[in-house]
Amino acid sequence: MSTQLPPKCFISHAYADGIARDSLIKSLPSGVEAVVFPPITVQPDQFVSNRLIESLLSCDGLIYLAGGASDSSFWVAFERDYALRAGKQVFLADLSKL
Repeated sequence: MSTQLPPKCFISHAYADGIARDSLIKSLPSGVEAVVFPPITVQPDQFVSNRLIESLLSCDGLIYLAGGASDSSFWVAFERDYALRAGKQVFLADLSKL
């Protein structure tokens, strides 16, 4: 990634694209902290999105994977849209180039 990345980036991806996510994280410049929201199980009366949004908003920017399962992931689209609406910098990482 040649663009100047903010110091703390939320990594938006489908968990099925874990290998590509790991490659992306390894390719980040030093000084850029990658934040990966862990898979969690919640009770039916809890909202996963509350903790997810808090994690996303604690970051300076978002990098989303394009390609693979991430392309059809509801959560990747949700996270990208939410980050844009919150005024965060959003970057695309092409899965085929990782």
